[in-house]
Amino acid sequence: MELISHITLLKRMTSAVHFEFIRDVVDILGAEVSQISSVAPKWNELYDAFTQENTVYKRPRKLDESVELVELNKERRVIASELITTIKKREERNEPDVHKAARLLRDEVLQTYGNITAQEYETTTANIYNMIQDFNKPRFKTAVTALKLTDRVNELDTANERFRAIYNLRSEEYQQNDGLGTIAEARQRSDTALKNLLRALVSLDEVNELDAKDATLRGHLNKIEEMFNSLVRQAKKVVTHRRQSSDSEPPELPDNKMEDDED
Repeated sequence: MELISHITLLKRMTSAVHFEFIRDVVDILGAEVSQISSVAPKWNELYDAFTQENTVYKRPRKLDESVELVELNKERRVIASELITTIKKREERNEPDVHKAARLLRDEVLQTYGNITAQEYETTTANIYNMIQDFNKPRFKTAVTALKLTDRVNELDTANERFRAIYNLRSEEYQQNDGLGTIAEARQRSDTALKNLLRALVSLDEVNELDAKDATLRGHLNKIEEMFNSLVRQAKKVVTHRRQSSDSEPPELPDNKMEDDED
């Protein structure tokens, strides 16, 4: 019964893909797993872990509704938009030094981060932060200075940090209120519960094939294996597509990083 070997895929998933994968496992495998009473405790463990991940994953929706954050986000996006527009317009000038500086920033900085003004909160925060870091590298800083955009870059940095401070404060308040921790911690709980369930199913399959040879149980286990492997294949396609598109994908914030599994 090939189930455990697929578990490493979980670490390669973004938080959104991970949430959808665990949700599908719970929704699709539930009917079959519920027929096997001996693994009920492990199934309940997974169900409870997913319920917690669901709560944590949906926290940003509450943050999206914060009037304070909406205004701060609007402020930084306006500054970013004006900065990007200015760089592109100065590339059109007939002054060689200005044109060269603007083109350098457009080709080697702006294109790295995509449409910053249309991204989600966390993605925008990470991309603006990284873009500011690029602007301050010696090679690009000279171009920023040549275009007389130093004050504008600093203004964007200040607006982004102001947003990040309030966003983190509100996020911490939600964490304290529900007591479920970060998305990385919620993912780890789901991963552990899923591994425990899969190991229980594999062990049950081995015992059944060696001893009981219960045809009804074998049928349930085979169906579970078939459905789980189908979900894994779908998830692999999504993960592979994202890896191939990584040049245009925004970086995730630290909460989304998973620790290596020692198992």
